[in-house]
Amino acid sequence: ILNRLSRLSRWDVMVKVVCRLKSLARPRDADDALVERRRAAEVFILRLVQSSAYPDEIDDLTHGRPVRSSSTLHSFSPVLGPDGLLRVGGRLRKSSLPDSVKNPVILPKDSFVTVAIIRHLHNSLHHQGRGQTLNHVRTSGYWIIGGPRLVTSIVKSSVTCRRLRRRLESQ
Repeated sequence: ILNRLSRLSRWDVMVKVVCRLKSLARPRDADDALVERRRAAEVFILRLVQSSAYPDEIDDLTHGRPVRSSSTLHSFSPVLGPDGLLRVGGRLRKSSLPDSVKNPVILPKDSFVTVAIIRHLHNSLHHQGRGQTLNHVRTSGYWIIGGPRLVTSIVKSSVTCRRLRRRLESQ
């Protein structure tokens, strides 16, 4: 499925496609809201990405073992969330923040899905810049390993941002 999804470059289109495929696979219930189906499609895609990037860490956590110290995720104290996603653990668990902010979903930097999510959030901010985009990624509930560098490269490669920079430099 990830190979097929790699042909799509937009996050919202990926979610729509998976949502449609899941609804074709099983008939919809009348009370099954579109928002819930889309959230389930997002979780499905994120699980696929995590299972291909971090299989050992997920296996350790499902069997109740701590993540190995040689893992790149060891310093994040990862936990498995109730939805089966690998999330950042830590000392914020007792805070009153929303769960998505306290324990953001861990994403690898070398995944096309991660790039699509960053582009989607950058576009939703109307190309504000790398700092705003990185903050929006984190408040949206995602923690990207090597996130600042990846966000910088995506913002620099944005055609709209490049045009705006050229226009500002010529004035």
